Amino acid sequence: MRIEGGQNKMVINSNDDLMRGINELSKIDPSLDFVFQKVGTPPLRRTQPGFETLARIIIAQQISRTAADAISMRLEQAGLIDPKHVAQASDIELVEIGLSTAKARYLRALSRSSIDFEELSAMPDVDVVKTLSSVEGIGRWTAEIYLISALGRCDIFPSGDLALRKATGRLLALEIPPSEATVRKIAVRWTPWRSVAARLLWAYYSSENERKAST
Repeated sequence: MRIEGGQNKMVINSNDDLMRGINELSKIDPSLDFVFQKVGTPPLRRTQPGFETLARIIIAQQISRTAADAISMRLEQAGLIDPKHVAQASDIELVEIGLSTAKARYLRALSRSSIDFEELSAMPDVDVVKTLSSVEGIGRWTAEIYLISALGRCDIFPSGDLALRKATGRLLALEIPPSEATVRKIAVRWTPWRSVAARLLWAYYSSENERKAST
């Protein structure tokens, strides 16, 4: 765990950092300690900052991880994970690999944007979201996933994520998943470790789905 740029941005880089957050969350909210006892230490899933990671997050919008990984692999094999090559690719090339027409347009927009990924690493969370959201096809969810996975920010909770909404609903024994706005309000109690809470709840969601599939 370290503080970057004097801006009080705690960065999660290791399982030790995760455990520090889990220990603090267990004191804040016993329900998350219950989740930890069920799932253990959740995956860290840190990635390198930059175009490739953000492109993969865009690809993953509203599709399964398996499908997203398959498309990303085909893009990489075709040499289309580099911004210069993506900018020059045709819609036909990108769609044939498996992208929707909209996502082909989004990747091209990203490849032609003026985003400085090194500068992003030094920005406060809110400014990262604002900067990324200026690119077509990037909304709050995509920006927040980038903050967690690529920049390791400690206090981000992507409330628009359906798996997190469902996991939060199950945790609170709600009959239907709470709305994005409701989940965002619930997650405030987990400050300043909301990214750790998100990791725990993603692991909880996967665990519960596997349990149901096996019964």
